[in-house]
Amino acid sequence: MGRASRGKRGRREQQSLSEHTGSGHVSQVIQQSTTLRQGPLPDAEELQRYENIQPGFAERIMAMAEREATTRQTMIQNAQQAEIADLRSERIERRMGQILGFLLACAALGLAGYAAHIDRPWVASFVAALSIGSICLALILGRRPHH
Repeated sequence: MGRASRGKRGRREQQSLSEHTGSGHVSQVIQQSTTLRQGPLPDAEELQRYENIQPGFAERIMAMAEREATTRQTMIQNAQQAEIADLRSERIERRMGQILGFLLACAALGLAGYAAHIDRPWVASFVAALSIGSICLALILGRRPHH
């Protein structure tokens, strides 16, 4: 069975009338009518014509439109659920990154404190500056918009 189109459909009619006047001139009137509709279902007159062709056609067309609407709604719902799941996983990943970054910074500052305690001021300064610089860099880069 074919797929129902959701695009615009229509019917165009054109009528031309010519009239000869007594002075040898020809007068012509053109009347044009265009009917457009949008949606998966034909209008009532067209449904009736289908039903006249073979009984049951109109019912089959209605059933096809209902199936298409149900399928479209299911696809939209599935897409929304997938987007929600993606947003949740991104939020969890971001939170885990923050926690692990915090733990790493604490470990680095603890190492700097230990180096200062065992009288290694250059090592303590280097590790402390590196860890604080990394934290600042992460905060600056984290504020940039993601693509």
